[in-house]
Amino acid sequence: MKKLPWILALLNVVFTFVVFMYAIMNPEKNGLLPILVYFVDVPASFGAERLRDLLHDHFSLVTRLTIDCLIYMLVGFVWFYLIGTVLRLIILRLVPKTSAG
Repeated sequence: MKKLPWILALLNVVFTFVVFMYAIMNPEKNGLLPILVYFVDVPASFGAERLRDLLHDHFSLVTRLTIDCLIYMLVGFVWFYLIGTVLRLIILRLVPKTSAG
């Protein structure tokens, strides 16, 4: 149960990485795939969008997608770690402790 926050956070990082790698490898065909990450990470995505707006400059599309990937991996990790922590606390309170023996 202690690992629940880490598992959720790392699953989100892997999902984000895979989605963005598809978008980076073929931006013309898969450039809109990161929208999936945006919806998975709501409401943390709102903060991520503010952050990415500050970091975007006159970069190429691939560079902007790479920056977005890093931002969403960081924000998504924190968001899903918090979700996992809350779920863990709820489960620990709902499930009575049993004594072995």
